[in-house]
Amino acid sequence: MRSSQWRHRLRRPLVRQSTHSLRPCDADMGLKTTLGGWLLSGAVAGSLASTIAVRQDTETEGSTVDPCAAISEVEWVSPKQVRACYTYKGIQVAPIEKVKDNVLDVISQTLDQYHATYPYQNSRKLANELTRIKHSHYKNGFELHVDISQTLKRELQDGNVYYKDTCYDDNFVSYIPTPLALLQDKQGREGIYIAPDAFDVLSAAFGDEIETWQNALPGKLKGKLASLSGAKVLKINNKDPFDVVEENAKATGRYQSLGSRQKAFFASYVSDGEVNGGDVYVMGDFAQQTLPLDDSVTLTIQRNGTNLVETITLPYRARNEKGMYWSDAKHYRSRYCVAQDLDEHSNGQDIYNASPSDDSLVARAAPFSHWQNATIESRPRGGGQIPDQLDILYIWQWGPLVVRSFDLYTTGPKAAVLSLGAFTYTRNFIDYQTLRLGILNALDKIHNAGYTRLILDLSGNQGGEHCLGHFLERGLFGPKVNTPGPFDVILRAPPLAQTVVKSIAENNTDPDEWLNYNPIYFASNGAELPGNKNYLKKPEKRYINGQTVEYSPKLTPFCPPFDLYPQPPAEAYFKPKDVVILSDGKCLGACASFVHGLVKRHKVKTVVVGGKKNVQQVVGSSPGGMALDFAGVKTNIRSTGFGKHRLALPHLITDGYLGITWGAGFIGNDLLDNEVLKPDWVIQPTIDNFNSPVTIWKEIDKKFFK
Repeated sequence: MRSSQWRHRLRRPLVRQSTHSLRPCDADMGLKTTLGGWLLSGAVAGSLASTIAVRQDTETEGSTVDPCAAISEVEWVSPKQVRACYTYKGIQVAPIEKVKDNVLDVISQTLDQYHATYPYQNSRKLANELTRIKHSHYKNGFELHVDISQTLKRELQDGNVYYKDTCYDDNFVSYIPTPLALLQDKQGREGIYIAPDAFDVLSAAFGDEIETWQNALPGKLKGKLASLSGAKVLKINNKDPFDVVEENAKATGRYQSLGSRQKAFFASYVSDGEVNGGDVYVMGDFAQQTLPLDDSVTLTIQRNGTNLVETITLPYRARNEKGMYWSDAKHYRSRYCVAQDLDEHSNGQDIYNASPSDDSLVARAAPFSHWQNATIESRPRGGGQIPDQLDILYIWQWGPLVVRSFDLYTTGPKAAVLSLGAFTYTRNFIDYQTLRLGILNALDKIHNAGYTRLILDLSGNQGGEHCLGHFLERGLFGPKVNTPGPFDVILRAPPLAQTVVKSIAENNTDPDEWLNYNPIYFASNGAELPGNKNYLKKPEKRYINGQTVEYSPKLTPFCPPFDLYPQPPAEAYFKPKDVVILSDGKCLGACASFVHGLVKRHKVKTVVVGGKKNVQQVVGSSPGGMALDFAGVKTNIRSTGFGKHRLALPHLITDGYLGITWGAGFIGNDLLDNEVLKPDWVIQPTIDNFNSPVTIWKEIDKKFFK
């Protein structure tokens, strides 16, 4: 294909892969601030509660008080107040049985027909759980939502599969001022501690609200919240803290690896993919919850410098993360709870028959280019400050890319650090060409400064566009990287998908080349497919876990050619032996598949920070393949004229989002989801190196770059 044609298509396809990653950035808007170059963040979390049962606060039942109006335009409230709004009948979109049947139909039909890795997973167990939900009674939509959401996370543990509902998720986020850390003491013994930097970060992030927690401390501890930082945690709600970590690991979802799910409980840092010049402080599942399920937590602790065992109870406080306004429950319902007819994220859209009021949707969705892979976590963010990192020098920073050097105490060639927070720019849209140019600028800065060794820090990388990872691989290691894409995929081939692809290929029903199913976005045997190629004409039958499933042949998601501007240099920037990948085990989706490719194809060394000693740690989790969502599948169906087909997916009545793995990824004959990528070295966090990336980088330099 001519370069001019590829320039025309750099902003395709229309539907954004992994809408979970990109759409709920509402949570990023409003209260976010930058202090000292650091940001505060927290992972989308499950509750500490060991049961999915939702507290029922009955004070507002039968009352004339509108609980949703009571929490509008208020920054901080109690989780109980948020639950009062979420369980209020005034925000119900329909009778609870109708909502339940509708959401379950959407989930079941979408997973059964379009989720590519579903036959490889524990699909029967999930089907049984969905049947249980169907026959269960729920008092309100919030209780139903919690059960559905946690069931999907618990049973599949797939970073691409989620169910979110804007009526309940991320509007208010509950915080506790004691994020936790898994650390080793000087004798090598593991323990759970209140993060040593907890007070420094949170006192800046939460402002005057910190006084609520100061005043909640008992007796002589009142007003001494700072003294809790670094304290050893002996009990959480009278349970062994490691038992609580395990409970959370079962419910948190997102990561396939147990080690990564355990780490989600704890505080950490990640490179920021949004704001110039900073990193992100991740509070972890314990200290930040996106659903208001817990009112308080009781900790039994031993503070630094004392043998005294103390018990404290601290309240969770819920913050309005969106900074948005609603006047009352009716307004809240219409804005956040009911499926939005003009919102392509709820039920997709027919892009070729859009009404004038829909034109803005096409324009807004159009720029998101190429295939996304797995989840860019929608972490609500606030502002936080952390003590200055020592011996650090910023060479260059742009978007998700940060280039740094550091003071090395060794001789020989020095190493640079390229931190990459996401394979995209997660806040404001930047076109694909500019992202490629950013990668080349970063590598040029490193090369021109004379650095011949590189630490590629992917800690907390949230995934994104796998074509950017493929481009980075080409930039690092030169023209021997010459495949049209980084991996192969297979797509599910249900009858309606076959009809859609046939319609695009034979009847040109996607003339503007927007749709994900369009053949031009794939290659086979190294060559791009022509637009009239019906690649689902003869589906392949695969026998998986006792069932026969129809798939496409193996296809390669086609990335823009390397000879398209901006072009990587003819020579490699680095030798594979001079590159080390650093991860915290929470490198998701496109990040994980990128690392898998570098290890398999180039034998690059890998390092992981943190994790329990007796649990296998992994470099990346949920590599998946190609992620899409329910609305994206529906857009492909509706835009080819099959929206009313008898096999079309049902219409969702909630403002919900269901994510799936649309294309199951393979490297060779290995299904990416089945791959366990073990690190070459694991660095255990201690008081000295906790949340100190410079210290970690120096340890890597001494071990690998002697």
